[in-house]
Amino acid sequence: MFFSDIDLADVDKLKDLYSLELNEVQEIWDFRFQYDVSHFSELPKSSWLYSTEWKKIGRWLEPYNEPSRFHEILDLIRVNSGWNDETRLILIESKKCMIELSFFHLCEYWEELFCICDDGPILMSKSIGSSQVFQFYPLGNLVTANVQF
Repeated sequence: MFFSDIDLADVDKLKDLYSLELNEVQEIWDFRFQYDVSHFSELPKSSWLYSTEWKKIGRWLEPYNEPSRFHEILDLIRVNSGWNDETRLILIESKKCMIELSFFHLCEYWEELFCICDDGPILMSKSIGSSQVFQFYPLGNLVTANVQF
């Protein structure tokens, strides 16, 4: 189902899925990434993104291209994070493109979300108390790390 296929009676399902306002994006980027760059690729090698020990947990690209298998990736994320359907997440494509959503919405609209965020997005909990971070590498690897902010 695509966003455009949602019946107007069901539009309430999307009320907790939204692009963040510029001031929220700036605050999150400043706190989580701490450098004034526009994309992850521009971060210095001293940033946590590069100095963290990442663990490969699977491949996301093949299941993405075979939608009946994408639940495998969602299951890996759920198992490695402990997140439930209500957990508030941030899907980060760049400094100016962040989407806040619940894990439920990630499971429901993953196809549309990864059409929007397809350049190695990072997925993390909105809560700073949860330190599990996932990155969807452009060539298909899904990695995770435990990062203390």
